[in-house]
Amino acid sequence: MKNVKKTLALIIAAVMVLASFTGCGGNGGGDKESKEAKANETLIFAQGAEPRGLDPALVDDAESGKVIFVIYEGLLKYASDSTKVEPSLAKSWDVSPDGLSYTFYLQEGVKFHDGTDFNAEAVKFNIDRQIPPLVTEDMAYGSFVYGSVKDVEVVDDYTVKINLTAPNTAFLANLAMVMAAPMVSPKALTDNNNNVNEAPVGTGPYKFVSWAKDENIVLERNEDYWGTKALTKNVIFKFIKDNSARVVALNNGEADMIDGIDATVVDQITGAGNEIFKAGGMNINYMAYNT
Repeated sequence: MKNVKKTLALIIAAVMVLASFTGCGGNGGGDKESKEAKANETLIFAQGAEPRGLDPALVDDAESGKVIFVIYEGLLKYASDSTKVEPSLAKSWDVSPDGLSYTFYLQEGVKFHDGTDFNAEAVKFNIDRQIPPLVTEDMAYGSFVYGSVKDVEVVDDYTVKINLTAPNTAFLANLAMVMAAPMVSPKALTDNNNNVNEAPVGTGPYKFVSWAKDENIVLERNEDYWGTKALTKNVIFKFIKDNSARVVALNNGEADMIDGIDATVVDQITGAGNEIFKAGGMNINYMAYNT
């Protein structure tokens, strides 16, 4: 089960909102320039199911991960085309010779969407809520990401030290996952009784606006983002359960991007002037051992 969970999270993080077989609006239903201009204002992404929630500590499904990925950030992240670990909210880190202590040096001047500061105290707060004695049974990935954590020390405002009970060679990779590892505003967690499934507050390039159940989630660009600002002003995650209905929505211009398609609808998509994007899979779907 743990390996399955890890694979799922790695796939989400690596491809962001794109599945390995994704349709994208091209020339169909209007000229390319007008579509690009519209997408720069609002990008509509249609997916097959509604997220279970938007608190990275409390969900474990791929549909939630697609939205979580652009609202939150973790200390580390994966490279855009691999699982190589790169800096994110932590700009650098040191590992003790015995492998039991990881010291992270944090980005300065970063704020959560609610205007509160991201700092070492925020990192400690996020990890502490997912390890004993505060961890709860509904935190599906807490034990996987932080199961080897003994405690967290605030060295100074922008330096945090994480001590382990035993060496863990996967620890850095786990901190780049889209579940459990992203940093949530401590104020938002306190204000919402430790559950921000419907009131997400991160540091990412997009901020939460609204969630119309069974319809869509609306995000807006974080104009105060500490990194490179997003190109598109608004992003709407639209929920269309039926695969064929998502294709129709793409071809009619009701969606700019869709995922969850199969080979049988490729001609229908490309015939309407839209494009198919393919990427190599990062997972092993099934493995068996003959013993």
